[in-house]
Amino acid sequence: MKMLVILVAKLIIRVGKLVHRGSTLPGDVALRMDPDILSKIEIPKLSVAVTGTTGKTSTTQTIADVFASCGYKVAHNLSGANLIGGVATLLLDSVTLSGKCKKDVLVLEVDERYAKLVFQYFQPTYFVVTNLSRDQLARHGHYDVVYDDIARCITDSMHLVLNADDPFVCKLALNHKGPVTYFGIKETAQDTAEPEIDTLDLCYCPKCHEKLHFDRYHYGNLGIWNCPNHDYDRPECAYEVTGIDMENQRFTINGSESVAIQHDILYNIYNNLVVYAISDLCRLDRKTVLSSLKSFNFTVKRFDTFTCDGRDGYILTSKNETPISYNQSLKYVSLDSSLKTIVVGFKRVSGRYDLMDLSWLWDVNFECLDADTIDHAVCVGPFANELAARLVHAGIREEQIVIEPVPGNTLQTVKDKTKGTIYATVYFDMAKELTKLVESEKRV
Repeated sequence: MKMLVILVAKLIIRVGKLVHRGSTLPGDVALRMDPDILSKIEIPKLSVAVTGTTGKTSTTQTIADVFASCGYKVAHNLSGANLIGGVATLLLDSVTLSGKCKKDVLVLEVDERYAKLVFQYFQPTYFVVTNLSRDQLARHGHYDVVYDDIARCITDSMHLVLNADDPFVCKLALNHKGPVTYFGIKETAQDTAEPEIDTLDLCYCPKCHEKLHFDRYHYGNLGIWNCPNHDYDRPECAYEVTGIDMENQRFTINGSESVAIQHDILYNIYNNLVVYAISDLCRLDRKTVLSSLKSFNFTVKRFDTFTCDGRDGYILTSKNETPISYNQSLKYVSLDSSLKTIVVGFKRVSGRYDLMDLSWLWDVNFECLDADTIDHAVCVGPFANELAARLVHAGIREEQIVIEPVPGNTLQTVKDKTKGTIYATVYFDMAKELTKLVESEKRV
């Protein structure tokens, strides 16, 4: 039966690759045929699982690339299929018909709510948690639900790799008896003394319940923090960023090691810091790792550049329902004091559910945008009017706002009605649309 299930899955995988579909279907079919199939196949002895609200895809892509550059055969869910069906597809594709493992290392992006299902079948060697914050309200409800789902699947056999700058993430180590490694950033040029938003996700010490004190915030609820009674302080980092050179796109770890980043965006530092930490813990060749980080190109891009009407343009893909993702994009835009055009929009609120709830827009810090440096803000898609109302409330003047309900007209509208550098802070569906428009314009 095991061989039959694996064979069926592999056949569906082969067909899916031919038609560019089916990243979860093979695994779903296999699990229906045998719900226990994943416990009957070999998993690579070395495995790295990554979860968190943001940064999962970029971090796992880079980790997988680094291992491959060091000569490892890597199993990795590159497509981002991080639910149980996608994970099953990956694992079944990485074994022989008899269930023998063909790979040296497993690098796995895991959805926060599905880790408890995936880890029924195996426990990763290293379990990375990038950050935790409010996200997808209709799906998750309260962020404590997400935390509880992650916490209950952790075993003492796992080596936890946690973001020290996130007090919510650090709670995962309170009762953990296995190894824990922390990473973090000492300070950034954009640090603030006060939070940029009022909705912090962990404000109080989980031991004495006093309100946590932040010396400074990097962004969201990430920063340098402690408990007033020192019952729960930011832990010492094994891998800490001690210097950042955004102009040259490099940062320094522990005062000595210089590492490259892709683009001058702060969250990329966290991503590459995790990759460096995992590489060092696994004793990979440091020279090869640093070279790989410098030359790596993302398959799934969250930051892209283009040219429109002779003007520079940037696509900053931002997750809906996740304020921390949008806020990082907007912070990047706000650092440019020159004349610019903002494009915001999405076709759907959620990529998974048919939702109309836009309450999360009020947790997004549009207020960081300086109206005096904005030529126009182009609100695109079926929610353009709602976005326009949010921007007006944030201080953008009505006469600066352009409503474009038809996504296919976005570039033409930008060319006809706006000036300055173009910054598109958009959801995945609109980013894909813009990329197609840019590519079609190149062919004309």
